[in-house]
Amino acid sequence: MFQGQFNYASVVIQPMDMGSNKVTVKARDELAELFGNAPAKIVSDENLPILARQLALHATVSLRDP
Repeated sequence: MFQGQFNYASVVIQPMDMGSNKVTVKARDELAELFGNAPAKIVSDENLPILARQLALHATVSLRDP
């Protein structure tokens, strides 16, 4: 696993057996409400790109001023 700094949020994908993946989000304090307590998700290889894009979009939209 890669470790380091990130701007606001990182989507961490860990491949698992049987064509599935464990997806977690690591977020800074500014996004803690949105992602902070979310449990890891188990997602198929087929649905992984969709979930990763959705998580990235949610992080981007949540940083905009209302």
